[in-house]
Amino acid sequence: MTQPEQSLAKILKTGARALAGYAAGEMPPRDPGAAEATAPLPFDGWHNVLTARIEELAVAISKGRPELFVEQVRWTRAALQARGISPGLLQARLEVLRRILVEQIPAELAPLATAYIDDALAKFDGEPAGLMSRLTAETPEQQLAAKYLVAILEGDRREASRLILNAAAEGRSVCDLYLRVLQPAQEELGRMWSLDEINVAEEHFATTTTRWVMTQLHARAVCGHSNGKTLVAASVAGNQHDLGIQMVADLFEMDGWRVIQLGSNVPAKDLAQAVEFYQADLVALSISLAAQLPDLEGVISAVRTSGRGAAVKILVGGCGIEGIAARFKLAGVDGFASNAVEAVSQGNALVGLNGIVG
Repeated sequence: MTQPEQSLAKILKTGARALAGYAAGEMPPRDPGAAEATAPLPFDGWHNVLTARIEELAVAISKGRPELFVEQVRWTRAALQARGISPGLLQARLEVLRRILVEQIPAELAPLATAYIDDALAKFDGEPAGLMSRLTAETPEQQLAAKYLVAILEGDRREASRLILNAAAEGRSVCDLYLRVLQPAQEELGRMWSLDEINVAEEHFATTTTRWVMTQLHARAVCGHSNGKTLVAASVAGNQHDLGIQMVADLFEMDGWRVIQLGSNVPAKDLAQAVEFYQADLVALSISLAAQLPDLEGVISAVRTSGRGAAVKILVGGCGIEGIAARFKLAGVDGFASNAVEAVSQGNALVGLNGIVG
């Protein structure tokens, strides 16, 4: 990151809410393509939407990756449109935000910020990755995931549990059920929530049901003999989602690791202390949004400053890192994993083990 990019990213990050407030408080020109029935979004709603976009803009600029911001804007367009808000209104708000940034940030940094917004506006109509369902029911695992999803959406957690536990009794491994059934079902639920196909209550019920099912599966699993290695696993500060990192933790434990699962939203300082206290051999970190990359970097920096942390191996994953790992290297990271099984395989390799949970 160059000095101008670093300075601009810091200004945007620290001033996100104030800048978003200016942009949300102005009335943009009426969208000529918007229908009269377009759902309104009050000041607080636009304030939150624009604050998140400014934070994402800061991350994209800090990484020199305009495509990160383009993708987030496309997803925002799709999410708002699903809730009855015209795409033209988002465009208009982004144009107002562009002008606010020109007025409020140092003149020498403004062209860098506006270039990213201009790029996002130029590519505004593109389809975001993952917009269409990936749950096709073409394989037995996907068919099971679809049946599981239907049971959850019908509010029948007993049936959802029965489907998964019966599959386990018939010989499906916990690893296979996590990776090919439960994870795709949760990803589909996340997509549905983003597009307003389910509400928050339904998403929460689904997540707690999957966590309950995972607990039952884990209780039935046969864990390998202790390999003498310790994993500290956590979602970074700001990431309230920990189902994915729980899958990772469970599979490591089944593979013979001692696992210290810290859960969601763990502050960097506390995580670093856990690495030292438990004498970790490996740290697994999860982020759910690209905007959490600075928090991830803060955790890595905190861990690396401790005695044990200087040598511990660090593995990262989660929705927020998917597709990003191949584009640039995060300092201090030893590996990236796209799913829980890959995490165990990479984690073993990083500490010189060959085992992998089946």
